[in-house]
Amino acid sequence: MQVLLILNRQYSKEVRVIVSVQAKSLKEKVVSLLEKDQDREAFDLLIKKAEVKAYLPPGQKAHIRPALTLIEDLL
Repeated sequence: MQVLLILNRQYSKEVRVIVSVQAKSLKEKVVSLLEKDQDREAFDLLIKKAEVKAYLPPGQKAHIRPALTLIEDLL
């Protein structure tokens, strides 16, 4: 599962990171947290555990279509 994380724009100029979630247990945990409306916890878990695939500077389009997008400012 590919996830696009948009980091806090207060401290950075819209840094976007594509992460990959391969472990089944991690996928299940993220989905479970999102279903419980614990978006911040899911975001933090992805930051800590997911494998970074790419950093996207402002204006650059993602080369993949992520299964999920989380925007830190909206959590």
